[in-house]
Amino acid sequence: MIKILYYCNWNISQLSYFYPILSKYKGALYCSNNLVETAIFLKNSKKYNQYHIFNEIIECIRYSPDIIIYTQYPDFVNIPCAVHVMIDHGPDFKKEAYSYTYNDSIIQKYDLIACSGQYDIDSYALNNKKGNFIVCGCLKTEIIPERINIFPNDKKIILYAPSWHNNGCSISKLYDDIKKLSLGYYVFILPHCLLIKNEDDKNVLIKLIREQTENLRVIFRHKELETYFRQNIYSLYFDEIVDCCFPFIHAADFVITDMSSLIGEVLILNKPLYITSEKCKLTDKIIEERINVDKTIINIDLPHNSLRSYDKEYIFANIESTALIISESMKLFRR
Repeated sequence: MIKILYYCNWNISQLSYFYPILSKYKGALYCSNNLVETAIFLKNSKKYNQYHIFNEIIECIRYSPDIIIYTQYPDFVNIPCAVHVMIDHGPDFKKEAYSYTYNDSIIQKYDLIACSGQYDIDSYALNNKKGNFIVCGCLKTEIIPERINIFPNDKKIILYAPSWHNNGCSISKLYDDIKKLSLGYYVFILPHCLLIKNEDDKNVLIKLIREQTENLRVIFRHKELETYFRQNIYSLYFDEIVDCCFPFIHAADFVITDMSSLIGEVLILNKPLYITSEKCKLTDKIIEERINVDKTIINIDLPHNSLRSYDKEYIFANIESTALIISESMKLFRR
């Protein structure tokens, strides 16, 4: 059995991409004590604390792993068997097709770029990006979660998952629509953890937290918003699954989001999906059409036609992604 060590770099959400590898190979994690919040999360997690969790580099060396996988953020891990993997975790629908923001110097830092599907590799190729690319699927989708029973079953459940952008996301534009939807459906809001970097988006989210009702609930994942969260009895907090959106998507009948990798996860779970743009207005007709669809369709409100519709077979490869990541990493190490 190959001994795997995951070098936990910074943010908790990265853990969900590595977890299928950890569960398959019974590996270990390294998390510096300097990463206080992540260290506390790992220690208290029933899912992760069953594995070895190291806090010192010397412990990693004594563990004698065959491969150390580290993903984003640090430029270098000074251990010979370390493989720097960039996990390109989903299709990124931009205003211009096949537009990627990663520059050459960033890509060249990685030993391996693991893409969710051929779409991503084509995107890099069209922009003349050079790197060691493989199609691995979406790692964290290999473990499908149990459905969380958040609300009663007497109404449809809508998940609104606003992502984040430097110039603002859809949360301000859709504020009135989301409030109206809560009159006829259960609505829960799963904001991206970086959404609060934009002050306008943060203020709208705070407003929604304060205005929560039995039908309109916010999934709390922001320490910076704890004051507002504690003031409202309807706020929801799931400490054990804070690193993964899957259980919340699984609980929903219909998903609304704005250009996020979350759309890939919605496809895997075969949920009706509507992707918003900043000018999008959700009408009752659109909601009823989408919520009654039996199969997953990506509906994109963008000015060009080239990305109007994709199915999950194109976006995600039907292969064992964890095995491919390990085998390719071993090839790199053996060179």
